[in-house]
Amino acid sequence: MPPARLGHPLFTVHVVPRDGVLRLYRIVRKDDVDRGLERAFTPNHARGLGPRGPELVSTLIHRGLSMYTTVAGATTTARRFQQIGDHLAEVHLPPDAGINLAPTARDPEHVTVWGDTDTLVACVTRIIPIERS
Repeated sequence: MPPARLGHPLFTVHVVPRDGVLRLYRIVRKDDVDRGLERAFTPNHARGLGPRGPELVSTLIHRGLSMYTTVAGATTTARRFQQIGDHLAEVHLPPDAGINLAPTARDPEHVTVWGDTDTLVACVTRIIPIERS
């Protein structure tokens, strides 16, 4: 008997590819940078916050973190929604980090990421200030 297909009707969850490091970008606030980033890498659900926006569609999204596959994608969103943050955290995810991700939005550069907060923070390689245009 073949295994049952696991997934969500809106998206498919992927693991970080085995053939290298995956580079992603998370929009963060300056005050989170100054405090060590743990809050910025803790999902809204774990922080006790109610779902908002796309999180209303799925509990899985509410339990994950929004990230982008390009600096341009993250910067565009941060400029449009300035309350989200004013910096980008560049995250390098190795294949053995135990991280999963899925494209969960209409924006092809947006992904939702699931993983341990401390692991994700340890994968941050640099902080990039966002220039406001």
